[in-house]
Amino acid sequence: AVVSTQSTGSSKMSKTAAIPKASASVKLYFQQNWRRDVRVFQTEHVAEFRKFAKQVKQVLKLRDSEHIVLKWQDDAGDLISISSDSEMQLATKHIRHTDTLNICVQLLEEVSSPTLCDKCDQTIICNIRYKCDKCANFVCCVRCYQAAHNKPSIHEHELYKEKYP
Repeated sequence: AVVSTQSTGSSKMSKTAAIPKASASVKLYFQQNWRRDVRVFQTEHVAEFRKFAKQVKQVLKLRDSEHIVLKWQDDAGDLISISSDSEMQLATKHIRHTDTLNICVQLLEEVSSPTLCDKCDQTIICNIRYKCDKCANFVCCVRCYQAAHNKPSIHEHELYKEKYP
């Protein structure tokens, strides 16, 4: 953008680059007990964590008093927590690759008892997990499944892929 400025006495033209608004498409994955929801929306608040979190609550029709945890998935498949402006800015850099910022949303009260991978004991909050049809309590994360793919050591039975918010 070109901004014209004039001072008294002489005419000056200066070129100033306009700062673009940080805007992005966001896809939310949310699950609470029986409620499973996926929402897509456009936001101007991708660089400001508090405003972004407030907008997420509005989109999901959550009360202001409900505390949420926001996470995004990086290229390695890790879920990265977002709790500050700087972490939000790191997450938005990922948009360049996907055109959409994918965010997993969970109520804080549900995070106290997360699903753990039975192989690596890491928390599985969203995206994809692998389960066993015969063993009701066996759950495996994507990283462990891919690391052990085509190896019988991961589990005694065959696993199936399950989408998890």
